[in-house]
Amino acid sequence: MADLHIQEYVELGRVSGGSVPVGMEPPVAIQKTTYTITSVQSGAINAKTNFVRVIATGDSKIAFGVDPTATANSMLIKAGVAEYFGVPVGSGYKIAAIDA
Repeated sequence: MADLHIQEYVELGRVSGGSVPVGMEPPVAIQKTTYTITSVQSGAINAKTNFVRVIATGDSKIAFGVDPTATANSMLIKAGVAEYFGVPVGSGYKIAAIDA
């Protein structure tokens, strides 16, 4: 059993002349989803979110969508490595995870 930690952001961080691929603190929402060998979904992503930071406590496979199911063919997330993803604003997306 492991946890998927999700931080949701409205904006990217800014530097002089552009943006950087990190969320502008504070996040608009934070979630934690516990997953096992069965696909488990997070709650719906906040309607204002357009950028998420995902980090898992164990190797996992994840999938994004309105009603996603993570499978052995889904995207691999290595334990302890932060990954960043853009998501459509107002999409109602969730993130599904399973043990890798």
